[in-house]
Amino acid sequence: MPKAVKEIMNRELFSLRPEDSAESAVGYILGLGITAAPVLDDDGRPIGLVSFRDLLRPNAPDRVKDRMSVPVLTVDADTGIEETARILAERGVHRLVVVDADGRAVGIASSLDVIRGLLGLPAWHPSAFPHWDKRFGVSWTDDTLLELDRLDVAPDGPGVLALVRGGRDVEERVVWAEALHNVRTRLYDLLSRDPEEPAVLARILSESQHLRFRAASVERMDQRESIAESLLAESLSGLPPAAT
Repeated sequence: MPKAVKEIMNRELFSLRPEDSAESAVGYILGLGITAAPVLDDDGRPIGLVSFRDLLRPNAPDRVKDRMSVPVLTVDADTGIEETARILAERGVHRLVVVDADGRAVGIASSLDVIRGLLGLPAWHPSAFPHWDKRFGVSWTDDTLLELDRLDVAPDGPGVLALVRGGRDVEERVVWAEALHNVRTRLYDLLSRDPEEPAVLARILSESQHLRFRAASVERMDQRESIAESLLAESLSGLPPAAT
C-alpha cells in the first residue's frame, strides 16, 4: 500500500494565477474535468484555492484572486496517507494541495485519491492529465489492475508495458517491463498464463492479485527498447531471491 501522499497525488498540477479572469478559469476547469484548482504566486507557492462553484457566483468580481478561498489547506508530500485522510475528514474538505519542502505546490490529493490509497487500489486521475515522464519522454496510462475487463486502457499498438506490484500492505514498484509491437495483445497473452514465459516473469505473474500495469505508446523501436531495458534492469535488481 502506498505510504505517503506523494505516491497517490496527481502530479500533473493545473493551477491558476491571481489575475486570471473567472471566465477563463471556468473554461480551463470544464475542459480538464476537474472541480477546483489551486492559485499560485510567482514562486509556485499556493495562496488560495478556487472551486467551480466559486467561479460561478453571480455578481462577483471577475478576477480569481477575488473569488478564491484563503488560506489554502496544504499537506507536505511526505505526509502519510492515513494522516492525510484525517486532515481531510477533520477539515471537511475534498482536496489538499501537496507542497514540497520549500512550500511549492507539487500536486493535488483528493479524497478519492486517499480512499483508493487506503484500499490499496491504484491511483486514478482524469484523462485530461497525461502522466508525462520527463526521464523517458513518454506519457504513461494510469496504473490499472491486471484484469481482463480493464485492458482497453492499454495502447492497441506499439509501446512499452510495465507491470507494477502494489496493493494494501504491498510496496508499490515496477517489477517487469517489455518493449512491444502491440501492448494490448501482449496483456491478453499474459493473462492466458503461457507456460513458456520466462521463469522470472512466471514468478511475478503467480502473484497476480497484487499486479497492475501501466503502458505508454512509443512508435520508435529503439526508444521503446531503451525504456524497457532501463525499467527491467531496475526492477530485477530489486526482486527478492526465489524461494528454495
